[in-house]
Amino acid sequence: MQREACSATDFPTRERNSPRSGRTELSERAPYGGEMAKDPTSDDRVPIPTARRRVMRVVATLMIIGVLTGVATACSTARDEPDPVLWRQLDAAENEMYAQLTTSARVATGRDLYERLSAVLVHWDRKRAPESFSDKSGTAVFYDFQEDASGEEASFKMFVTSGRSENPTGKRVFPPEPQRVYTCYRIDVDFKARGPLGFYRGSDSDEHRLECPQTLVDALGERSEYREPWIFDG
Repeated sequence: MQREACSATDFPTRERNSPRSGRTELSERAPYGGEMAKDPTSDDRVPIPTARRRVMRVVATLMIIGVLTGVATACSTARDEPDPVLWRQLDAAENEMYAQLTTSARVATGRDLYERLSAVLVHWDRKRAPESFSDKSGTAVFYDFQEDASGEEASFKMFVTSGRSENPTGKRVFPPEPQRVYTCYRIDVDFKARGPLGFYRGSDSDEHRLECPQTLVDALGERSEYREPWIFDG
């Protein structure tokens, strides 16, 4: 539908107090939906065209989005509660590793432990990332397995990811909720401990937190976010 042209008389007038004289004056709105702006050479006001106003609004909107993006990037999401489905998937994947550490069958050497982990987890040799990560379930990857010269201690690193959810639940709107979450940490094992195998997970604090390998992170795809290991305890 074509909009009919408006004249200046089609717009209502309003009273305003003049800051200069204190008199009450009549102020007209600009024609064609524009706003009145001061002409620097006179006291008369000239209208700002509607097209220009639209451009100014677009520029302002882009600036606001830029600021919000910067704030969202600066704010850490590492301690945000993930989607419950993603939480359960990641928790189930890492439990495969913990089951090998807490098994009643005695693990006497680093070789024994390495073979057990290799049977249930994905081993990464740092040469290339796994071809794909499952979208329907979690995946646990271990790497950098080391045994000390005495054979009494060993260590390895874990990279664990959930599957992928196309419609994750959550309260966050901007940026959108992640479709996949992941975590990583170091495990130290003590074979000297009597009874159950002694093991210790590395610190979750920012200063000592293990950095996840970028090769594995890149293989997860878009909208994947890190979460601290302790979030999946329980």
